[in-house]
Amino acid sequence: MPDGSCRHLDKTTNLCTIYAERPLICRVDDFYDAYLSTTIEREEFYRQNKDICRQLQSEKDQRT
Repeated sequence: MPDGSCRHLDKTTNLCTIYAERPLICRVDDFYDAYLSTTIEREEFYRQNKDICRQLQSEKDQRT
């Protein structure tokens, strides 16, 4: 969405409307297992993922 949120986020409930069918990129552990398990430790992936989410949120907050 233009505000940086996912188009499948219900802003009233703050829940994913396609949770059961969400794409692989949204399934952190499955994505890690499929693409990154041989290149980075899981905990490091979690840390990087969290850092990037915070950065994106901060950038979104600065735009509004």
